[in-house]
Amino acid sequence: MNKKRNLFLAGIVICAVCTSILTVIRTTCTEATTIDADPVNLISLDEEDQGNETSGPDGMPETVPEEMIVTTGAITGLQIEARTIRQLVVSWDPCEQADYYEIYRREKKTGTEYTKIAETDQTEYIDKKIQKNTNYVYKLVAIYDINEETVFGQTAKITYNYKEHIPAVSHLKTDARADKAVEIFWDDNPTTDQYEIYRKDVKNKKYVRLGTTRKNSYIDRTVAFGKKYYYKVVPVRIGDEYTFSGTADTIVFHHVEFVNTKHQYYTYNEMKKDLKQLEQKYARHCRVDIVGSSVQKRNIYDVVVGNPDAPESLLVVSTLHAREYIASMLCMEQIEYYLRHYNHTIDGKKVSDVLDHVNIHYIVMANPDGVMISQTKNRYLKNNANNVNLNANYPYQFVASPTSGSKAASEPETQAILSVCKKLKKEKKLQAIFNYHAMGQIVFGRYSGSNGYIKNMTTKMYWVARNTTGYADQGGYGSGSSQSSGGGFRDYALYSLKVPSITVEIGSVSCPVPYSYMPTIFRQNKYVILREAALFL
Repeated sequence: MNKKRNLFLAGIVICAVCTSILTVIRTTCTEATTIDADPVNLISLDEEDQGNETSGPDGMPETVPEEMIVTTGAITGLQIEARTIRQLVVSWDPCEQADYYEIYRREKKTGTEYTKIAETDQTEYIDKKIQKNTNYVYKLVAIYDINEETVFGQTAKITYNYKEHIPAVSHLKTDARADKAVEIFWDDNPTTDQYEIYRKDVKNKKYVRLGTTRKNSYIDRTVAFGKKYYYKVVPVRIGDEYTFSGTADTIVFHHVEFVNTKHQYYTYNEMKKDLKQLEQKYARHCRVDIVGSSVQKRNIYDVVVGNPDAPESLLVVSTLHAREYIASMLCMEQIEYYLRHYNHTIDGKKVSDVLDHVNIHYIVMANPDGVMISQTKNRYLKNNANNVNLNANYPYQFVASPTSGSKAASEPETQAILSVCKKLKKEKKLQAIFNYHAMGQIVFGRYSGSNGYIKNMTTKMYWVARNTTGYADQGGYGSGSSQSSGGGFRDYALYSLKVPSITVEIGSVSCPVPYSYMPTIFRQNKYVILREAALFL
């Protein structure tokens, strides 16, 4: 292999190694060696370097004899990244067959000299001796050792401009902390000394400086509910004599309630818009994920309320049946209520103390196609766009039929929910499943299995729901433990996933339940999900 390599490189060098016209060009530069110009004159010099005819150390000529230059394998991909205000990372692509690289640096000032600062066989070098407020020029040369002779490859140059490498603020977000406070936060960068925070509103057209911070967050405690604010965050690097301001980022904070259920048809598109606004307003405690799509390609959303990294999770699934979309309206009201009152106390507990440990995963609208059809074409539709009853499509005691599907989990909506269940179960986070339907104001909480823990926790969930809502027991409705005769989601949760589960029916009249019932339904259910989550603290 070494023989082939030497032949490859020797073919590039004009067979002069054996002649007297070649001098041994071996660099003996140390790390502190200074040269007056380029180590090899193979690229254009800066204007201030041109015309410099001095020689390098130990008599090394500024222009290396052509026959001792490897003309292939130019250094490419040269780039600089500011790691901190005192460190730069210089990196490049590897040169074919190069043994090592020499690195030279000078300040970007007229008359300054290049100094050899390092040699390395790697393709990255960390310069830890950076001065604030200083621009640098780096030059690299690839070195080849051929028959004990040092042969120079091509050289590349890159300039570091101090001001240009101040990073922009990225991923600026807001999190409403209370009706009078909002936190603005962003990705931190160690190359920034501090950040300046500015704000304007509808009345004040110009940004007003609120303050500065060395952290990557700032709390504005002077906001008013019902108003819209515009924030700007500017990164600043402080030099010895002056400062540089980097590229700012801006964000809008609209301090209002978004969810409006005071009309009959709360649509999929309304939900989609509201979720986007809630996620932006409450960025630390509201995350919206797409976990699948429907038959007609509408997204199935998983809305995580609380600490997204909480060790435990409660899953809430709503509106498997199209005409029961009032359950989606209820879930959206609950989500916004819990987020707005995240730092308040309910039942003697801070909401944050519960949801920081047990987050809630809401599948707000499990059958979006069916909801759309129910709201626009067939108000009594129960099934999805394939006319399949999603609450008979789960893989437990499934029976194939035209309305249950050709096979278990045949429907994309079912598959989306199963993916959430299995993911949370695999992560050992899934503690229980709460199902919302909309007919009868009753609670399903029976369990006929032998698992003592599931029976105990399902019973506790059942009584929390009944005591909070005032709803009745399922009585003689349905058979066995659930309201379905086969393929039901609650049965799948209890007996296949083996997690506690209950179902709550919220409507007192036939579906679709008129929106005029929403105030009563919300009052009955306002605290129930939070109280169910608190069971698993």
